[in-house]
Amino acid sequence: MLHRSLVLDIDRCSATRPGEPRLSGDPPRRRGRPRRRGLAVCAALLGGVMFLGATDLPAQVSGTGGPINGGGTVVVPGGPVPIGGTPFVRGDANVDGNLNIADGIQVLAFLFQSDAIPCEAAADVNDDNLVNIADAIALFFYLFQAGPSPTAPFPDCGLDPTAPQLTSCATFDLCATGTDRATAAHVLRRIAYGPTPADLAMVESIGAEAYILQQLEPDLIAENPVIDTKLATIPITVDWWRYPSHVAIRGRYSTRQLQEQLTDFWSNHFHTYYWTFRAWVIGLDGGGTFNGTTSLVPAMVQEAIEDELFRQNCLGSFETLLTLSATSPTMLVYLDNVSNVVGNPNENYAREILELHTVGVDGGYSQADVEQLARCFTGWSVHKVLPADYGDPFAPSVPNSDPAGIWSFKFEPSLHDYGPKNLFASMGIPLSIPARPAGSPDGVLDGIEVIQHLSASSLTAEYVSSKLIGKFVTDGEPPPALLANCIASWLASSGDMRSVLETILLSPEFLGTEYRFDKVKTPMETLVSTIRMLDGESVNGNQERIYLGSLQHQPLMCGTPDGYPERGDDWIGTSKLVDTIHFNQLIVGGSSQLTYDPRPIQQAAGIDESDPNAVVGFWLDLMFPDATNATDVQLALDFLSTDDLLDPTPLDPLSGDYDLRLRKFLVFLRSWPQAMKQ
Repeated sequence: MLHRSLVLDIDRCSATRPGEPRLSGDPPRRRGRPRRRGLAVCAALLGGVMFLGATDLPAQVSGTGGPINGGGTVVVPGGPVPIGGTPFVRGDANVDGNLNIADGIQVLAFLFQSDAIPCEAAADVNDDNLVNIADAIALFFYLFQAGPSPTAPFPDCGLDPTAPQLTSCATFDLCATGTDRATAAHVLRRIAYGPTPADLAMVESIGAEAYILQQLEPDLIAENPVIDTKLATIPITVDWWRYPSHVAIRGRYSTRQLQEQLTDFWSNHFHTYYWTFRAWVIGLDGGGTFNGTTSLVPAMVQEAIEDELFRQNCLGSFETLLTLSATSPTMLVYLDNVSNVVGNPNENYAREILELHTVGVDGGYSQADVEQLARCFTGWSVHKVLPADYGDPFAPSVPNSDPAGIWSFKFEPSLHDYGPKNLFASMGIPLSIPARPAGSPDGVLDGIEVIQHLSASSLTAEYVSSKLIGKFVTDGEPPPALLANCIASWLASSGDMRSVLETILLSPEFLGTEYRFDKVKTPMETLVSTIRMLDGESVNGNQERIYLGSLQHQPLMCGTPDGYPERGDDWIGTSKLVDTIHFNQLIVGGSSQLTYDPRPIQQAAGIDESDPNAVVGFWLDLMFPDATNATDVQLALDFLSTDDLLDPTPLDPLSGDYDLRLRKFLVFLRSWPQAMKQ
């Protein structure tokens, strides 16, 4: 978002007044209307004789690619994404497609007459993240005294390079200049579950940056309706092992790919263990009513509710995400906060919210902080409510055996410690919580204030941003400049995850070549990317469970509260590689549970199926467009052009063994190191 710095001394055009941040979508703030004589005087001082004949000097702006579709929509699988219809050009303050004196007047009217302005980022001529008198001066000097031109994008349409400020122009098109295939594939390997032929072509066409900005607005992308149909065939309330298939189905078919990747990230960041909640449900009555399969339904329902809340809020504020986790029944049970009561506090959740969820193990907190923090969360418990009351800590309970009820957050005043608390002085972010009236519902505010305080901390911004960079950029140490920019975006936006992700995904570190194939895929990413790449189909989901179970990566099944590792070192090993190759044999070779036909994919691309060079080139370009060399190509040709005895054999599409040879070839490619990296 842009801040305004307003020059208010009319006669001298001086004496700045700092602007205030405003949220994306807010209307421009109205200012006191200065004397019109002041506007004329400022205009004269700025332009002098420059105004003479200015109307005869328009500077027509024309982009090399033009706005996407030229009509205000971006076509993606599942439907169009509505956007503005006007390209973004630096300096074109009135957004009329011309750069001339009218744009300078628009800026002046904005500053001195409180007139609305279509796009603050476009009016920021000198690109200093402010809209002030300097922008009008810069524009007039460019038009009339051959001064420096506005910063990019100028004269072409495109993105505002200061990405966080682009939010004030969210209704404006991007310039559809396209992107190279290697960059398109890289983006899809990282923010999506791997490329498909269709997605690869789309990102090449509209450009990597345009695709990223689409994915940052998932609510504007029509979701693929096949997802609900697929999920209905494998209900998670029947067999717990079908849940991994729900994750895989969404990753396979969703048009909101970044949303699914972030849902996985937040579910893992705020990890809960399915078996703990199920055991707690069973133990409510000594293993009677809720034993066996009857405990499965509430346990899986609660995990699914939590995941859906993370999905809906994955690009919202971190405070919201932390609140959802802190009040989640599965978290309250998993980290024993249901046993956290006044006089006998349980410190498990207090310790983990610091170590794992916010400031990190190196955040500088002390044992005293943990003890004080545990007191803040006393009385945070769980009970059953009607679905309409979910999340209300004061809602009336229903019986535990009520099949219509669902587990929800409950604040129990009789179990809360109402005394004053002092926290985090050792961390440099002190928080004092006053004593509250004993027995009052205000006691719940202790925990809420802690959540707000930690969410706004630069320590949390650094720790969580580092993890997000690890997810999307590199398994190594976060690049210092990128981490600093993420922290700045976090603090400027009050922890808005869309702003932080935009900073990461539009950064040169992400879009450049330095960190390509720098990360190792998790088993889930390997599984889903292979199915997506080959247009595969899972019949009942059991095969995903077996594969993910063999590599210890089933969702909700990590036995420690830190969740599954993101770093590739933890997913590399002989047995894991063998299991991955075995899975590739199942899906590519064909099985009763995983179906796939590679022929239509290459036929749709017009490939000469009898030409080994064409077939090899097609598949290598689809899978690894930027990660093969001449040796790799020759190795692939040798494999495809020989039989099992390594004898040269022509590639005949009419031969009965053609499909099998092609499938074996793809098993071979999907087992290369490149296939297991991002």
